[in-house]
Amino acid sequence: MNAINKPIPAGIKSCILVHAVDGRAEHSFMTAEQGHAAFDEIQQANGCGSIFQTDSADDAKLIYDVSPDLRNRVAEAKISVRKHIEWKAALDRHEVPTDPQLRKSIYRALQDILDQTISSAILSNGRSIQ
Repeated sequence: MNAINKPIPAGIKSCILVHAVDGRAEHSFMTAEQGHAAFDEIQQANGCGSIFQTDSADDAKLIYDVSPDLRNRVAEAKISVRKHIEWKAALDRHEVPTDPQLRKSIYRALQDILDQTISSAILSNGRSIQ
């Protein structure tokens, strides 16, 4: 049996969970069971997060410490979580109802407006949103 097919021993923190903690983007090292349970809770609460799981019985912190690629991916996931925190805070400040579908629609509409504004500026076609 090779290292990839070995079962992960209980208690090994083989997951990295990127999530919001008190309005900040953080990452935590967890067992596979803890990580997947926490990630499921985040999704059910319409939150934002990412989970990374090692393919081996190695500790995720060890791999994180020696892998620049993994650190970069975790950093990108933290940026996504921070964006989600900022969007949620802005919608809350403006008393937008917490309906997930409504908030997703507003996000998509604003993203279209921003994309169109950037495209117009790049193409200098004189169109602008007023």
